[in-house]
Amino acid sequence: MQQSKKNIINAFQALLEEGAVRQITNFGMTRNEEYYMLVAHKHKINFYKTTTIHVSTPFVDTIDPVTL
Repeated sequence: MQQSKKNIINAFQALLEEGAVRQITNFGMTRNEEYYMLVAHKHKINFYKTTTIHVSTPFVDTIDPVTL
């Protein structure tokens, strides 16, 4: 069964949270040159049907700088 674009967006949106750490694979990154930009940033990330998102732990919390 083919998923609609709206269903795919909702699935990704449910996995993303501002400030959270995620591992994202199979995505694209391009210049944000659209006439109507959602954010004022020069790049944008494109998610595809094959994009996967996994919850990850913050990198900073896993390293002890004293033992380096």
